[in-house]
Amino acid sequence: MFEIRYRIPEEVLNEISSLDATEFDTEFNDIEGQIELNFNGNKYGFCHEQVPFGQELLLFWFGLLNSVATKLRKAHYVAMWIPETAASFFEFVRSGEFLKISLVTVARPNGKGFVVESPLSDVVQYDCKEIQVLVQDFQCEVSQKIEELLKELETINPELLKSEHISLFIEEYKSSKS
Repeated sequence: MFEIRYRIPEEVLNEISSLDATEFDTEFNDIEGQIELNFNGNKYGFCHEQVPFGQELLLFWFGLLNSVATKLRKAHYVAMWIPETAASFFEFVRSGEFLKISLVTVARPNGKGFVVESPLSDVVQYDCKEIQVLVQDFQCEVSQKIEELLKELETINPELLKSEHISLFIEEYKSSKS
């Protein structure tokens, strides 16, 4: 099982609800919120209704996850840097219809990129190792949550979808589907 939970805090909703596209691009560039990834009960991140804030960049997170899901169509190995960490990555190793997912720390994070298809050679610590989820579950969940986020943003303020940053996000998401 793989599940993504995210939440846009009320304060952020109030701030972005009346912005035009240019104001969003100038003042925000992304949507701050909470995000939690659940790999068969092994949770990373945090999403809780009673916490009134969140500082994760949701478009950035979903862009990375979408990149992983897209690359896994052809690649058997993908690593994704975990935002706001110094040297932590999720490793995704495809084995038939399953993904084996590990949370790792590397010795030298510089120059690796956000999403890479070359195995990390300098892993110094495994926090979780080879948690199995179905590839299809991962890819479907990423796609469904991106669609959900875009619908939510359109409901909050349709002008947001016209912003340069969100338009680029939508374009990258749509091109990954073809």
